[in-house]
Amino acid sequence: MACRLFEMDRFPVERPAMGAGMSSRSVSMMVTRGYAFAPPAFRPFCARQPRLCNTRGRTKLVTLTPGYQAELEAVNGSVNHRIKERSDLDSVGGADDWRVPTEEGDCEDFAILKKSELLNRGWPASALLLTVVALGGAGHTVLTVRTDKGDLIMNNRSSAVRIWSRTSHRYFARQSQSENGKWMRIEPLAGSRRRQQIWPSGELESASGFLAIATRLIAASELATSPNRYADQRPSVRRPIHLSLAATLCCAAVYCVRRRRRWYSYDRCRPIP
Repeated sequence: MACRLFEMDRFPVERPAMGAGMSSRSVSMMVTRGYAFAPPAFRPFCARQPRLCNTRGRTKLVTLTPGYQAELEAVNGSVNHRIKERSDLDSVGGADDWRVPTEEGDCEDFAILKKSELLNRGWPASALLLTVVALGGAGHTVLTVRTDKGDLIMNNRSSAVRIWSRTSHRYFARQSQSENGKWMRIEPLAGSRRRQQIWPSGELESASGFLAIATRLIAASELATSPNRYADQRPSVRRPIHLSLAATLCCAAVYCVRRRRRWYSYDRCRPIP
């Protein structure tokens, strides 16, 4: 209880003001819409370290002061300097393994250690969100710190802590602030030409249309195969419907596999050249 009171006193609950300044805030703040797949290594890590996966809390935005800005930069620079980047392929033989690093680690390990150190300094877990991005065609993980000045990015590639819209990354997903354990899809910046290939525009709408078509085909197949109503119907009439249903189910399998692979392909860190 004492920790909770300390957190609430140091970082009061942020209530965003409406009206003036919302246009600039919309650039500095991420917009999330819809769920995203959690990284495969996320849940095993959370089973071992639930504290570092937690995003519960009332404080959604930290009121950023010069002192807190300096604290973020100090933690970011210290972790980047102390930890040597080494891919999971080299350290554990290929499997993606999330952990708290001591001497070396992958990009997500840097982000996890930074979150751990900020939590130890009293920062609220609800404002510290692990985030997956695309960097140079490969996956990369950073830590997003939600503040009233914007969403700040702590990255093992840079000692500077920058607003997310001023980085060169393509943002994919981050931890949800409202649902612990969930991940949310990040909308691209308005007017940005950098399309997120892993979540093409209209994918969710096409998925809904796909489900509607599949439902109609299943219903038609049930009618076509009913022995009571259509006992006199020839097999040649039912065959096209069965083929359509089989094709639909195959498309569903391909759709799910390809969608899952999009996430896996962006779940690896890109090694520093």
